[in-house]
Amino acid sequence: MMLLKASSQQKSQHKALERIQSEALDTAETLGATCPKALPKGINEQLAILSHTLEAMATSLRALRPTFATFYGLLDDEQKARLVAMGVSNNSRARSEQDGRATGRNIDKRSGSKQGSLCQQWVIDLRSWPVRQIEDRASLSDEQRATLYELAAAIYRAAGRLGASCNADDRFTPPGRLEARQVQLEALQQGVDAIRPVFSRFESELTDVQRARLGSVVNVSTEVTSAAH
Repeated sequence: MMLLKASSQQKSQHKALERIQSEALDTAETLGATCPKALPKGINEQLAILSHTLEAMATSLRALRPTFATFYGLLDDEQKARLVAMGVSNNSRARSEQDGRATGRNIDKRSGSKQGSLCQQWVIDLRSWPVRQIEDRASLSDEQRATLYELAAAIYRAAGRLGASCNADDRFTPPGRLEARQVQLEALQQGVDAIRPVFSRFESELTDVQRARLGSVVNVSTEVTSAAH
């Protein structure tokens, strides 16, 4: 009887795993069609693409989570422990890779053990927007400078909200990590959507020469690439 029960459980697990694989394949195809092959030069357009990419990724995780939760619920305690251990190992490897990339980008290492967290990296990137460089190089009028300060406030508010969602990074169960990543992607998208109209208003106030200088200082394309990975 125990053997029959074990066999039935294994079959259920295999079927659930196959559903995950099918769902993941569909998700990968959808994301592949969604992710941009080339980015426009306009910063506002790049922000729009970043928002669209983040939305697609969050939607994919939202669709995948129930299927994965079903599979996880069919595992016994030992199998769950092994899966959690694999996740911890993969996270450690990913954080080491993130640290290497961050070093190449001269990111401040004082941010501590969460440096390797992609969510925290997004917060750092938001807080690193070159507001002072824009102000110095674009020769802004007082009105333009006021709008720039409004943009800076929107960016820091977005960083603060995202930073709060990063606290979920320490979840150990795979379903919990999927949920945390979905929440973080949604928070980042909301931040980008809040920044876009303020940035658009600031950009509209600039002359052609000032816009060219702005483009030489701000590079949103790296954020799109970071989100896609």
